[in-house]
Amino acid sequence: MNEKQYFAARKRAEEDLADKLRSLEMAWAMLHGKPPPKSPAKAAKRRTANGSSGLMKTIAAVLDGMPAEFTTLDVSKVFAAEYPEISAERSSITHALKRLADAPSATIRIIEPGKGKRPTRYAKIGQESRTATD
Repeated sequence: MNEKQYFAARKRAEEDLADKLRSLEMAWAMLHGKPPPKSPAKAAKRRTANGSSGLMKTIAAVLDGMPAEFTTLDVSKVFAAEYPEISAERSSITHALKRLADAPSATIRIIEPGKGKRPTRYAKIGQESRTATD
């Protein structure tokens, strides 16, 4: 098989798959009277299609409800509870928090870097002194 034959076979396979999917969707629509449901994986993929900037915006929204001091683990738990439809690894959340803390217009800062199993501790800028009086 050469390159030209490969691409011709691939194109036929993709067309066959598209035909089968259309048939399946048509059968669902005829049986249920409505379009087929969206795949949960596709819905989650669409939801995270914004990439890291979308994740950072979502985490920034989560930070609004966080106490003056918090850890990456705290943010991960709240994120999972408030946005169950978005799948994000804890490492992605950790990196987003570090980028937010390093940003020129940072609203959080690192109090104590994480090490081993100990998560990084953060504080909201301008609210650190409140924790001493609480």
